[in-house]
Amino acid sequence: MHPLLAGTVGESARWLGTELFPFLVALLLNMAACLAVLALVVFVVGIITVILCAMIDAAMDQAAEDESPRSQTGEGLPDAIGEGSPKT
Repeated sequence: MHPLLAGTVGESARWLGTELFPFLVALLLNMAACLAVLALVVFVVGIITVILCAMIDAAMDQAAEDESPRSQTGEGLPDAIGEGSPKT
């Protein structure tokens, strides 16, 4: 351990009135808990983002399909039998 860090940790341990090892274990557990909560938040935000992007993509696809010229003019759609002029 670096001497400056050892001095700082030692001073903190003396200030708290605890021994060095339990203080470091508590500090490590505290950091692990904070990282676990942060990872959970990032995971939940990621899931929400994926769901929203999928919904937006589906809405954009539906809007593009509704406004496409093929769906408005009937081009590319099969003709009903016996209707319309014969194809030349």
